[in-house]
Amino acid sequence: MGREKLRGRKKQKVDEILSQYENIRVFYHFKERIRFLYKAANRSEAERILEGVLEEMRAYRRWPALRRWQRSLERWKEEILNYFISKSSNGQVEGHNVVVKLLKRISFGMRDPDLYAKKIMLGLVPMKFSPQVLT
Repeated sequence: MGREKLRGRKKQKVDEILSQYENIRVFYHFKERIRFLYKAANRSEAERILEGVLEEMRAYRRWPALRRWQRSLERWKEEILNYFISKSSNGQVEGHNVVVKLLKRISFGMRDPDLYAKKIMLGLVPMKFSPQVLT
């Protein structure tokens, strides 16, 4: 969740955690910088921001996980910046993948593939309606 959306106790809890754990503070800092990237007005501004983030990440040599993240961002740089051409993302597809993986874990041992497929399809149906209460 973005820092600007935190209120009261949640914001205080995040501040406590960030003050206690340097590695979490550093990763949180970069997560917020990358979120800021998507508020750029155009592709060139976003590219400048992303280069700044990558340069700052290169300065940290202590955490291998941060280096892996940095290399992933470098590999996917063009795809990240292409967001500013079409303003579209694969967020919805990734959301569906999460649902399918969750249902797969829940359905471990299910033997009927047709029932499994129906369960996944039902899991992907948007719940835009609320069931009416019978009186």
